[in-house]
Amino acid sequence: FLPVSGLGDVYKRQVLHWFMGSLKEVEWAIELGCWFSINPKMCESKQGQYIINRIPQNRILPETDAPFVMLKNRPYYPWDETVPKYIAEINNTSVDSVLTLFNDNLRRLEDNSKG
Repeated sequence: FLPVSGLGDVYKRQVLHWFMGSLKEVEWAIELGCWFSINPKMCESKQGQYIINRIPQNRILPETDAPFVMLKNRPYYPWDETVPKYIAEINNTSVDSVLTLFNDNLRRLEDNSKG
């Protein structure tokens, strides 16, 4: 991930797919306004959990890289609840609340993309 100066708000429309950078890179991407997609493999690894715990909830989207990622020897699909369950658990909230959060985040990202 290498931000380029002079691009204004373009980063507010960028989703970092399965981002596994350093804490400094996470903070840099957050400061630029980037979004992050989270997948089950991130929820299961220490590095992934470390990153997820530092991303603002209003910048998280579920990963939709299906069916190319395997989860427990089966294809991972966007409707799998591994990611929402993990996010709900670390935030002491319900899966339904997390799904609402994801929908709200997607709408905000779409709004950012229009302008």
